[in-house]
Amino acid sequence: MIPLLRKGLAKDLTSDDLYAIDDSEASEILTNNMEKFWEVEASRPKPRYARALMRYFGGSCFRAGLCATFAECIFKIAQPVLLGQLLRHLGGVQGYEEVWKGWAFGTGIILCSLLYLFTFYYHSFNVRNIGMKMRIASCGLIYRKSLRLSQSALANSTVGKIVNLLSNDVQRFDTALIFFDYLWIAPLQLCLVMVVLSHMFGPTALTGLILLIILIPLQCYMGRVFARLRQMIAQHTDDRVSIQNVIINAIKVIKMFAWEHRFISLVSEARNNLLKAVNEALFFSSAKLAICLTVITYVLTGSLVTAEKVFSFLVVPHNISLDGGGICL
Repeated sequence: MIPLLRKGLAKDLTSDDLYAIDDSEASEILTNNMEKFWEVEASRPKPRYARALMRYFGGSCFRAGLCATFAECIFKIAQPVLLGQLLRHLGGVQGYEEVWKGWAFGTGIILCSLLYLFTFYYHSFNVRNIGMKMRIASCGLIYRKSLRLSQSALANSTVGKIVNLLSNDVQRFDTALIFFDYLWIAPLQLCLVMVVLSHMFGPTALTGLILLIILIPLQCYMGRVFARLRQMIAQHTDDRVSIQNVIINAIKVIKMFAWEHRFISLVSEARNNLLKAVNEALFFSSAKLAICLTVITYVLTGSLVTAEKVFSFLVVPHNISLDGGGICL
């Protein structure tokens, strides 16, 4: 980007100054390949577009997910563990007085942070790139399908619905894949955290983790509620876009018969329905409740609360809740 910015300072940029698009990201190639996979899927008794997408992009998603697995299950969990060991060294706990141990724990925290950044953002870049390819391929298929629609099919498909598909619905591909890999990462991370916290806190650590597990069905239920709300939002968005499209196409007739106030009320009603569906969305979080329950149980059993244990435990359950929340949502 630096050479391009320098060139932009020297002169006005043109399309010839931009970098060439890689062949794997070209719209025509993505659409052609996606169309082949969809034709194979359409021959099945119950075709599903998601299955065709996974056949095309599944391998790339899995390779990107491996980076996220290392980032979340190794480097992210190792940081609070090493932090606890460093606090033991700083507190002068017996067996941790050596200076080299403090340097080792501090270096380990820094290395884990750097490796987590490299692997996490490499995964984030790749899944967003894959999501972009899915969006481009899907837009290409929608465009080709719209050119092949018969007159009867066109009567049942409004322009607003097609515009909403191309401008709004396909944007979900850019964000959905970020949480897709946590379908297998979150259970693995939960098992590792249970082992680590059981070693540090003993059986009392299981109280907060059990609470998280119990609340998973509730979070999944909330995820279904969010899915239903998103469908309502999409439907209300289609209605609003359709009404506005009718207004734009018939603006001369509306002005001639002075129907402005009537159509203003229609647009306002559609917008209020859309805002009502958006405002019904809620977010459920259980991390702080699990932390509070575990610490209370640990204190009531007569155990001593130290800075090492508090700092270590404040980080780990919060990470689990974020990853698990991504699955349910």
